[in-house]
Amino acid sequence: MSIIRIKPNYQYKTFSIKMNQSNIQMIHRIKSFYEQRVLQYGYSGFSYKIDSFFDQSSTFFYVSDHKNNLKSTLRCTLRKQENRLPFEYAIRPGGSHYICKESSQIAELNTFTFTDFNSVPLLWASLINYVKEQQIKKIFCLVDPENEFTQRFYGEIGFSYSHQYNENVYFPTYGKIEEGSLQPTKWRILEITYDQMVNEPSNFTKH
Repeated sequence: MSIIRIKPNYQYKTFSIKMNQSNIQMIHRIKSFYEQRVLQYGYSGFSYKIDSFFDQSSTFFYVSDHKNNLKSTLRCTLRKQENRLPFEYAIRPGGSHYICKESSQIAELNTFTFTDFNSVPLLWASLINYVKEQQIKKIFCLVDPENEFTQRFYGEIGFSYSHQYNENVYFPTYGKIEEGSLQPTKWRILEITYDQMVNEPSNFTKH
């Protein structure tokens, strides 16, 4: 059964912005929105300082309503020669890190959350246009294996577990509080290719 149910649009608008002086406040709003949402799901340890390291190589996407209330957010981080992707900083079981061997035309999605799922198809359409413009060959993202909804959602829009980067990874300071102490979340790495995202219709584009 599909988890994607799209209702009529409620005058939502989609935006994409990059980090610059005029967008600092909006980007802070996006991050605060994201932090509050993940806190509601039990995750702890989000660091604005660490997260800001990726801002200059990222584009932020968001959907808001007619009152400028955020409904969904997403950040797409491009891999550049001087800046690795977020998951490359995560720690593998043996203590090492993954290093991407693909071309520079790869990216990672993060800061994804929503309060109204009906806004997500608009967010995704905006991302697809960006992928076309940038000719991004492959996109990665991290998923918590214990979060069934998120796994199913990514699966329905074309993501699958990476075969090349198939080990769990974690960030020492980010996870859930269990029995009074922080237990780092063990993430799985998902990926989707340009053709899968742009040329193969997802459940969003079928509606």
